[in-house]
Amino acid sequence: MSNSVGAEKPSFLLLNSAKNVHIMLKKTDNTISTLHTLMRAKNWNTVKVMHDENKMDLIVNDILTEKWAIGRIQDIDSNLFIGKGKGFDNFTGFIDEIAVFTCRPKFIQI
Repeated sequence: MSNSVGAEKPSFLLLNSAKNVHIMLKKTDNTISTLHTLMRAKNWNTVKVMHDENKMDLIVNDILTEKWAIGRIQDIDSNLFIGKGKGFDNFTGFIDEIAVFTCRPKFIQI
């Protein structure tokens, strides 16, 4: 998942490799925060990403990995793309549910 497929570089990137889930945020001060964690290879995984301008949470299969990431995510003039991203292979597999919120929903517990 990325907010860039065109010429611009993404300010939000969520992708998987063979055994990991990776997230990258580029903030308004041009700093980049990254976070990585393990996932179950060749199996169904539940992934949640949250950023509240102070820290980012990456929750994979109900296991939390977190890191300070102070600042707002850079706003670029691009759509949110699911399943493809510039410079990366297209996603192979199945995606069941996607939800995007502008605040942390009360029903999502860590």
